Amino acid sequence: MKNMSRRFACLVLALSLCLALLAGCGKDKGGAPDPTPEATKQTFDPAAYVKGGLDAVYLGEYSDAYLAMLGGETKENCDERYERGMQVSLEVFCEYFGIDLAQCSDAMRTELLDLMRRMYKCAKYEIGPTVQDGDGYTVSVTVSPIAAVAQTAQNDYPGFAQDAANRIAAGELDKSSQSFKDWWAKSICGMVSARLASPEYLAAQTVSVTLAKNDGGAYGFAGTSLSDVDALIVSYPA
Repeated sequence: MKNMSRRFACLVLALSLCLALLAGCGKDKGGAPDPTPEATKQTFDPAAYVKGGLDAVYLGEYSDAYLAMLGGETKENCDERYERGMQVSLEVFCEYFGIDLAQCSDAMRTELLDLMRRMYKCAKYEIGPTVQDGDGYTVSVTVSPIAAVAQTAQNDYPGFAQDAANRIAAGELDKSSQSFKDWWAKSICGMVSARLASPEYLAAQTVSVTLAKNDGGAYGFAGTSLSDVDALIVSYPA
């Protein structure tokens, strides 16, 4: 398993940008899309908006009420952004475990992407109290981090990696071959998948999500709100 590298940090940043796009869906406005001012005026509910944004990002689910707050955005457009976010999540996962995604077979990449969807479907968060602050809102979100990656990294991976290193040194495995890269990826995938069969969670943590009006008068996620939540959804030990 690789340590948190500069590339991994860049991928996390890219994921945060994808999350900002998806949590707003809507039409692009040079940044994270927000609900239209008219939709905000008539239907905006800060707690429902935050829950709807997180459901869109992690579960790929978009309620009619949430779409209405976005001014009538389509599920098809949200689906596209959801898949984009899952792809970036996969790149982060592969970087963390040393999986050479570019060299994996199409079938293996499909299996890994499906693992990401299944893992993030386990996302566990609860929306707490909402406090209005002038024109903005602060919504409390309590996240229970998914433990599968951490459990794999700490309990399953070390012995597997050592055994693989011994077999490489003995000439049993060719680290440069595609069959090795698929085997490595499939092995990691299997370990994490087994942990997700009965998912466990780490201690819950609470973060504050800020919603603020943009120049057009529509509400949207502000500052690092989304990345703060995302950092807790799946635990990646350093």
